[in-house]
Amino acid sequence: MKKEWRRLLERHGFEWLPHADRDAIFEQIDIGQSKGISARGFIMAVEAAAPVRTLQDLRRRWLASGFRSMTQAVNKMTEHVSMHGERLTLLEFGEALREVNVLDGEEHLALFSAICNDPGSRTSIDELTSAIAMVSPALLLEDVRDRLLTKYGNDV
Repeated sequence: MKKEWRRLLERHGFEWLPHADRDAIFEQIDIGQSKGISARGFIMAVEAAAPVRTLQDLRRRWLASGFRSMTQAVNKMTEHVSMHGERLTLLEFGEALREVNVLDGEEHLALFSAICNDPGSRTSIDELTSAIAMVSPALLLEDVRDRLLTKYGNDV
């Protein structure tokens, strides 16, 4: 499959890219290490690379990054924050977002601005969770699905 990937990139104008770089891109997209790239995997990689400017974009990034539910992503963020309700500055909020594949400072600012209603410019993971629930009303269903997949695998 790597050879096919290299040929595909060459046919579409990326012949200047060294083989090592093409292989590195392949490895990034081959999330399950299956030695192949599915159409779904490719679309997920493209979506994961898209900038995060809105809460819908954040949800898309998390799903494309392999989080099976928004709750799973939020829980990963809170591993480094003592409490969900702790008030965070933009810098602290950005550090928590880095844990869930939101790496760019402009993305941090866009999300912070979208949910921050504190005149002292602080927000919390709880506020982010509430905001995500507004764009993802099926948050509870995602969590139930994640738990079922964890317990029963793909037999669900």
